[in-house]
Amino acid sequence: MVPPRPLTRGGLALLYFTAQDAAVGAAWAPLPYASTSDALAKVIAGEGVRGLYRGFGAVLFISPLASAAYFSGYETSKRLLAGTALEDRLGASGTYVAAGLVAQALAGCLFTPQDVVKERLQVQRIAARPAQGLIPATVTYTGSIDAVRAIVRAEGPRGLFRGYWAQNAAWWPWNVLYFVSYEHARDALAKASGLLGGKDALRPHESALCATVRVTCCNDDPRMSDSYATCISA
Repeated sequence: MVPPRPLTRGGLALLYFTAQDAAVGAAWAPLPYASTSDALAKVIAGEGVRGLYRGFGAVLFISPLASAAYFSGYETSKRLLAGTALEDRLGASGTYVAAGLVAQALAGCLFTPQDVVKERLQVQRIAARPAQGLIPATVTYTGSIDAVRAIVRAEGPRGLFRGYWAQNAAWWPWNVLYFVSYEHARDALAKASGLLGGKDALRPHESALCATVRVTCCNDDPRMSDSYATCISA
């Protein structure tokens, strides 16, 4: 399952530019791209290969920090819940769900500004498009830093967090499925391998591979648990 984060974030970016151009009475024409391959060819022809990497600076700078917040939030949440009455009520799966929701909420505080900057940079050249052809958008950014400055100046810091709840709504279901599947896959692999220390005794590459196997080789049927070790060793 791939959540529609690009659609929600990119859609809000286009809506922003639409409002800007509506103020100057721009007439709108159909989008200039007929398909992915058509867009690829036109972007390279019109902007060069560099056009395919608009917003890369924002991603390069923020993604490592967002990933750190994501996994730190998940592990910290599990530890805070460990041994509490709430953990007993939630059970193992419920604990993974709660920790996954917290992880995404924290990561979203960084991923949202990243996406706002990245996707406005990506759509700005096609956002204002009169019927006569393409023209530059009424709001243009020269790069990621310029975009941050312009957004904060025009909309305040809040402008960097447009779509925060839409992003979380799209990613929360995926996080729930991912972490519950991942943790139970690790449990099953540790049990099948006879590890006395449980899943915490798994080696890093086994845990990493376990996540992939759980969402590709196996389904949610409990009877498949004994097949995890087979999938891993295949």
